[in-house]
Amino acid sequence: MKNVITQSHLVAILAYASENPTSVAKFYKNQPSAVIVVTPENQELISKKLRIVQNGEYPAINVEVDSIDVGTVDNADYKAEYFSENGLLKIGLGIMINVLKDGSLDIYPNANLKDAYIFSDAEVPNIKKLPDVLNQEVEMYLKTQEVTMMHTSIVKSIVGIDESAVVEIEATWGSQKDMGNDSYIVFNNDELYGINMEDGKPIGYLRVAS
Repeated sequence: MKNVITQSHLVAILAYASENPTSVAKFYKNQPSAVIVVTPENQELISKKLRIVQNGEYPAINVEVDSIDVGTVDNADYKAEYFSENGLLKIGLGIMINVLKDGSLDIYPNANLKDAYIFSDAEVPNIKKLPDVLNQEVEMYLKTQEVTMMHTSIVKSIVGIDESAVVEIEATWGSQKDMGNDSYIVFNNDELYGINMEDGKPIGYLRVAS
């Protein structure tokens, strides 16, 4: 049986954070993110070049042989909300692309791009492991809002999961991914999702000075 942190736990997490303010910390995105925005013009191309798992299977579209896997870092499984009725990725969806320290790619969809990010005129890097046709679609976006995070070990104790147990988080928008023991849960009154760590801090974030 999987240990899953879900939206149903949000009330308990918010209550604990209110009573124990030192259990949480504020973080901000410290640099622009590489993003591919799905548009009417590139929808079919992006959908065929990215392999996104939906309910344990790939959507029924003609994904190309040299396509790139999405969500592999977190073993994520994405819900139908990311896809249009014809199986293509939804227009307006943001495809976030992070290059990790070892050079591997952490690619995942973001349904709330326009609500939390603004376009940045920062230089667009050439991402070596990304096919040229995808590199041509990359733009830079900067997250504008601070986020509140709690260490996953604390969240486990709140919801009654053993600290050593493997845990999965189901984000508010439906995606699911594995959380390492050294990771953070991001939350607010409406959202809940996970961020794994690299070099002792949440990937792509810096802590707000107190």
